Amino acid sequence: MEQTEYDFSSNDLQDVDSDFKPLPEGNYLMEIDVCERVDTKTLNDQGNPKGENLHLQFTVLDSDTGEGKNRRVFANHLIRHENPTATEMGRNKIAELGKAVGLESFNVESTFQFLNKVLRADLEVKPASNNYPAGNEVKRYMAYQEAKKPAKDPVNVVTPPASEAVKDDIPF
Repeated sequence: MEQTEYDFSSNDLQDVDSDFKPLPEGNYLMEIDVCERVDTKTLNDQGNPKGENLHLQFTVLDSDTGEGKNRRVFANHLIRHENPTATEMGRNKIAELGKAVGLESFNVESTFQFLNKVLRADLEVKPASNNYPAGNEVKRYMAYQEAKKPAKDPVNVVTPPASEAVKDDIPF
């Protein structure tokens, strides 16, 4: 009998990393899967949100150690907040994110320009606090081409002087 798209088999189940411990500190290649503006959870005295976040969800594609592939990483960066220092820190992180995905100037009223972009991020482990478990925090965003190169001996490339003509049998 032919299998249709509605047929499933538990034998096809792929192993999933169900360990939700933070990933080790390091450099990770990630893709942005979700990017949306959300209000902060904390409210001011009038019952309004104290600010607005850029909420991001990433999928790890690769890492220096090969660890964490297909794991999810979450980040929230303040767009605006009652605390100007917090706003400045959040906006700097958003600008760094934009630069990492090749955006020179952008507007976050619409967040589609971040979706499906690939970048590198240095992750650190944030200890548990305020009823939240330990987790990962993005220390720095960078373009995926700016990956940390493995420590190898440099390759010696010999370049002929520009003044010498190349002598070969090719007729052009």
